[in-house]
Amino acid sequence: MAGNSFTKIVVKCVLKKYIIIIYWFVTLYILLLLGIQNFPEIMFDFSQYLGFLAFLSILTLGFWLMIFLIHFVFYWIGGALFELYKEKKAEKALKQA
Repeated sequence: MAGNSFTKIVVKCVLKKYIIIIYWFVTLYILLLLGIQNFPEIMFDFSQYLGFLAFLSILTLGFWLMIFLIHFVFYWIGGALFELYKEKKAEKALKQA
């Protein structure tokens, strides 16, 4: 009985995958039928393209730098709190001795 339910789950996952693929093909076909195929008219000039690439590069570098710095700050705060905890624990041990 367990194998039967596993088979049903696998079939559902495969069907979902194929439904998504069919959905995207139908969407692209409808877009082409509506006449949204004038891509050369909306293309960038080369200088605009370079500017756009520079913007994306700076944005991406800034994002990863921000993620790195946030992790560094949390590491720094966590280390400071841990050191404070160790100092208080040592001070408490000295008072008891």
